[in-house]
Amino acid sequence: MEKSGWPREWACKAVVEIETTRNPANLPNGWASNQRLREKHGSAAMFGACLFIVGALVSLATLGIALHSGGWILITYGAVITGAGLWLKNPPEVKKYPDRRLPLYVPPRDPKNSDPSQY
Repeated sequence: MEKSGWPREWACKAVVEIETTRNPANLPNGWASNQRLREKHGSAAMFGACLFIVGALVSLATLGIALHSGGWILITYGAVITGAGLWLKNPPEVKKYPDRRLPLYVPPRDPKNSDPSQY
């Protein structure tokens, strides 16, 4: 739109208006619910990956310490299994919800030299 001569402020307002009222992507619950679900599943996938990594590191670290100097081995299989499950389950869910973030209007720093073809 900007390359066609629209001011950036108008283009952002037009896109927001179209997304919120017309739902061009035919999302079942609209763009807001779509973005919320996408972010929820993305966060769950990241949490699962972190939980898996922490569980695996704790298990390996205590195994190494026990093999080196004796003692107890702490096997955090709950964290590893739960983390792997969350990590593997949520990325396909994220793909079900397309990224439909709405553009925010930010005025250019130098309005005289603002060229839409350079965006």
